[in-house]
Amino acid sequence: MSVFPGFARATVVVALLSIATASSASEGETLYALNCSGCHGRDARGMPPQIPDLRASLPLLLSTAAGRGYALRVPGVAMSIATQQQVRTILNWMLPALIPGGERYTPFTLAEVATARRSPLTDPESARALLLDDGYGDPR
Repeated sequence: MSVFPGFARATVVVALLSIATASSASEGETLYALNCSGCHGRDARGMPPQIPDLRASLPLLLSTAAGRGYALRVPGVAMSIATQQQVRTILNWMLPALIPGGERYTPFTLAEVATARRSPLTDPESARALLLDDGYGDPR
């Protein structure tokens, strides 16, 4: 019999909570690695101009409602096999993890993701050129 009967049980609960928290925190990172890093790279640098550097372009895009919609409607997001929840998890993980100052942006909602993904962009380069003057949006 233990001198501290509740101690072992409390230790197990704390350990399980720690694992759950770590899993939640890394879910976005894992989903990003599986769904986005193949093109944008693990650090979101991309290969400009063909594949945008998300660290540079997302802060500009997320500053307007139209830019937020664009980010959700690009083909890689709108037509991804990721679920709405997974897309939201990826984007909301990316904000503070990969985007300088990303914690200041409003997290994406499930409704916002679902609505925007219903109408994927057919010409993302032209749409980007209308939103940004970053040298990568010029239509070719």
